[in-house]
Amino acid sequence: MSSASSPPSNEGVGGLSLGALGLGGGTNAVESREEMETRHKKELKALDGEKRAALKKAKALKGKKGKDALASVETEFVDKTVQMQKRHEHELRDHQPGRSNSQVKGGDKNASSESESAEVKNNNQTKEEQPPQQQQQQKSDEETASQPTDEQRQRKLDKSRRKREKQKEKERRREDEIAAEATAARGRTPRDVENAQLAQILQPLNLVVRDVPADGHCMYRAVAAQLDNLNRNNSNNNNSNNNNSKPCDYVHVRGLCAQVLQERQEEFAPFVEYNEGEGVAEGDYNAYVERVRSSSEWGGHLELRALAVALDRPIHVYSATSATATIITGENHNDNTNDDHNDNNNNNNNNNNKNKNNNNNNNNNNNAAEKEPIRLSYHLHYYSLGEHYNQVLPLNANTSTTTGDDARQ
Repeated sequence: MSSASSPPSNEGVGGLSLGALGLGGGTNAVESREEMETRHKKELKALDGEKRAALKKAKALKGKKGKDALASVETEFVDKTVQMQKRHEHELRDHQPGRSNSQVKGGDKNASSESESAEVKNNNQTKEEQPPQQQQQQKSDEETASQPTDEQRQRKLDKSRRKREKQKEKERRREDEIAAEATAARGRTPRDVENAQLAQILQPLNLVVRDVPADGHCMYRAVAAQLDNLNRNNSNNNNSNNNNSKPCDYVHVRGLCAQVLQERQEEFAPFVEYNEGEGVAEGDYNAYVERVRSSSEWGGHLELRALAVALDRPIHVYSATSATATIITGENHNDNTNDDHNDNNNNNNNNNNKNKNNNNNNNNNNNAAEKEPIRLSYHLHYYSLGEHYNQVLPLNANTSTTTGDDARQ
């Protein structure tokens, strides 16, 4: 065919000559010794970059697998470095000024091939052909070539030392933090912390917490104790006739609460938290009311609302989680959050309005708001059993430690 007889062309891809692409014999650039040394440095630098990338990949592995991978990478690149250094030494030794780059590479290639052939030949010699001293020397040379240099070994030791020191410093700081936290918290239980927070809220109001027993009746006991104190104060001040002269107890308070719940079922039933399996049958609400009346089941927010209706008196609940009291009233089931300072201001405003308007109807409407409130404290950490209610009294209140509940027992 005609194409077979055509002479070879020097044209490469896209009309460029092979010499221009560096693929043919078109360039006979001579590589000086300085250029060769520069090339050697670049090759060593590139090899070092490959090593760093391989080490980074190996470090991503954890445990024994990671350690084995790091050791393997170190050994592999030590061998590669030694081989490259030998090749560079051979190229520099065989370099002759005036020889072209291709000639140098060709000569290097031939010399490298001859050297490799000689090494293969030597390696293929049997132990019988090699003297024992030569075998020992060859083994020693191989072990020396596979071992890292002193500089590499020192860098590795320094890195390991810095890593250990950093870890020790981190552990020391953590131990100091734990010791500081333990010192700060020593002797301060969650109950102590909660009581301290509550005291900060009550102290500016000249109020203080007074304990009531924790037996499932604590909320009702606290309300009964407050009613006793209010009745006692009214008797001492002679402001009104006291119709409830005998001590009040939690049984009486439970009865008042249950009566309101029974009479105003439509208002309270939607907010009841029934026991498991309850809340569907028609008699479940009546069972709940009976538990309020006669069991030791704990009381809560809903029952306090019913008591606010029964007593026609606001109930203030203080807790460590709120800077102001939660005010519970029986009117339209609306609760407000305020403190006793604002209550006094509201009472003064109501008194001013009454003086200005001189309206008896307004006096009657504001009668409940003017009454001294029931004051309770709510605790989450007072006892290990869980939630608890105590009563709150004025700091200088003249009260007896014996309540109506104690008298009954």
